[in-house]
Formats: sequence, structure tokens, C-alpha cells
Amino acid sequence: MDYDSALKSLKKLETYGIVFRLENTRELLDKMGFDWRGRVVHVSGTNGKGSCASALNSILSAAGYRVGLYTSPELIEFTERIRVGGAQIQKREFAKLAGDVQRLTRKMQSKPTFFEATTAIALKHFADQRADAMVLEVGMGGRLDSTNVIPGEVSVVTNVALDHMEYLGDTVEKIAYEKAGIVSPGSTLVTAAEGQALRVLEAECAKKRSAVIRVGSDVHVADSSSTIDGTSFTLKTKTQTYDIKSPLPGLFQAQNLACAAAAAETMGVPKKHILSGIERARWPGRLDAVRRDPLVLLDCAHNPAGMKQLRSFIAKTPYERLIVVAGFSRDKEWASMAEMLSDADRFIATRYDNPRSLEPREILSAVKGEESRDVKSAVRGAIKSATPRDLVLVTGSIYVVGEAMPLFRKRVDV
Repeated sequence: MDYDSALKSLKKLETYGIVFRLENTRELLDKMGFDWRGRVVHVSGTNGKGSCASALNSILSAAGYRVGLYTSPELIEFTERIRVGGAQIQKREFAKLAGDVQRLTRKMQSKPTFFEATTAIALKHFADQRADAMVLEVGMGGRLDSTNVIPGEVSVVTNVALDHMEYLGDTVEKIAYEKAGIVSPGSTLVTAAEGQALRVLEAECAKKRSAVIRVGSDVHVADSSSTIDGTSFTLKTKTQTYDIKSPLPGLFQAQNLACAAAAAETMGVPKKHILSGIERARWPGRLDAVRRDPLVLLDCAHNPAGMKQLRSFIAKTPYERLIVVAGFSRDKEWASMAEMLSDADRFIATRYDNPRSLEPREILSAVKGEESRDVKSAVRGAIKSATPRDLVLVTGSIYVVGEAMPLFRKRVDV
């Protein structure tokens, strides 16, 4: 089976939807002969978990670890989800493992979902490639997310806000409880969560006799500044002071990177590797300046909390006109996100190529603008109408950004 056939076969499992459980992934891994001993970090959070995971991957790599990094979804190519030593899984290796999953699935009474199968492939690949550390980005929630089949010595919950409410619950307390499920007994949780969400996380850690490191009280972020070229801040822990410089734009990244640095310090990573790792970490598609004349920003904000952070950054970015290309998933709080973008000088509503996508005409029922049949046409039209002093913003969904990205880059690396 070649790569395209393997991916097509795997995607057929999407018909089983989203199911929260660990049994199927465990069964697949057992049948695949998964055998691995090494360090594991789980990363969850409503926003910023990908940035934090990428930074941890870079930090541990700088410290000499061979790191398996698992993230989702991809922007351009499926192989972005599974990396070892910074390299995406080879297509022939993916095809082989997907073929194994396909054969095993036929014999399973309860069929695995797409994400369960993908997680099993990733973990088996990490073991086969002799990774000695894994950084696993949680798909959704945490407690019954497929990535939670393997215990971690450190867990990160970047923050907690309302998202995926149909699956995780309709309050931050319920969502925090699900995310706290990634904490293994006797381990350490690092979090920048606040308020009632933090109290839920603390209570769950107390039950498991796990330590909690809080960004804001146990470790402190100060003197933050951010431009389109990156973010800098001072981080003070109980033992170290770090002057951090990162190429990731956005003041909110200080919290995500503080989580990564504190987690790495807990794992015993020396200061010099934490600093150099953060300095080299990249996470495309997040306040990603893919062009400068005019300035074109791609950002994967897909919930109100993320959109609020994006708007805060845009407010401090100089431009003459704001041209927005936006598309949303119909199961998200898209109306409130559209409202945050309604002051754009030009608003182009579009859709990505998936049944989950909201139709442009539905978006325009909430905000004034025009529609475009697809993301690439919308982006091309926005750039064509822009002057060198304008800002073109492409946002609303990771899938929208993923369809726009090939206009500017052929592949995505971290």
C-alpha cells in the first residue's frame, strides 16, 4: 500500500466520529508490539498547546534528546503530525504502519476512530525510531484522549476556556476536569490556568498527589514585549531567572513559553538548553507573517478566547486598512468571532473544503462583507486589492489557514 492509499484508508475511520476512550488505542498498540521506555510530556489547553509542545520539542532536542513530537491537525501534509528529531515521518513508513492498523482493525470488535489509529501509529513510530522522549499534544480534553494511554512525568495545561463544549462540558470547571485527566499520579502539572479552572486542576492534582507549578504565582513572567518579529520577556522560577527571546509573536506566547520552560526545568534541563531551545522553536500558522508587502498574517484562532488574543495583537500592529479573510467551523462559536472581526475595512467570508465548514452566506448573516467560493481565491483577491501599507488577516480555523498556507510555503517545519 502506498502513501496516498494508506491515508485514504485511514481517513475512512473518520466515519466513526469522535469517541472518548482509551481501550481501542491500547489494544492497537498491544497488537502492534509497542514497547517503549522513556520520558513523556503531555500538553493540553484550550489555546497555545501547539506552541508549547513545539517549544518543549525544541528545548529537549537542544538538550540532546531524540524527541518524538505528536501534534494535530496538520496544515499542509499529514506527516506534519508525527515527527522524530524534527523530521516528519517518511511516507513509506507511514504507509507501512497504516497498513498494519488496517489489518488489525478488521479483527477488532470495536473499530478505532481516525484519531485513535493516528495516535497508535505515532507512538509506534516513536518507539521504532528509538526516541527517548515524547511530547504529546492532546487532541481534545485529556482524560479520555487517545494520547493519555501512556503516563507522563510532566503535564502542561496552558489555559482553560470555553471550547469543544459539546464534548467537554459547558463550563470551564467541567472542561478543566477533563484536561486534568492527563496528570499521572505522583507527577507534576505546569499550568497558566486561572480562577475556577485552576482550582479544579489543583484539586485533581491533590487527589493524585501530584505537584502543581503555577505560571503567575510559582513562576513569574515580567517585562513582556512583542512585535511581528517575536516576543521577549523575563521568567523567574524558584531557582533561575531567564531572559527569553522567541520568534513567536504575541504577548500571550509568554504564558505558553513559560509553561514550556518550567516543564523543562522540572525535568532537569539546563538553563542554556531551555534558552536556546525556545529561541529556535517555530510554530507556523500562528500570527505567521508569510508576506510583508502587504503584510499577510495567518492565524489559527478558532474560538473566542483565541480571537480576542489575535485582536489584541492586531490593535498594536500598524496598518492602513484591515482586510480579513475568515472561515469558520459550524460547531464553533463563530458568530462571536465574526463580531470581533466586523470592523475590518473589507471582510471576505469563505469556506474550507470539509463538511464541517460554515457556508460564507451563513457568516454574512452576522457580519457585513462579501463571499468567496474557496480559501485560495479569497486570499488571492485580498492581496490583489491591498496596498503595501494594508494588513491582510487570514483566520477563523486551522483548516482555513491550512488551505492558505501552500500559497506561501510548500511545507511546514518546526
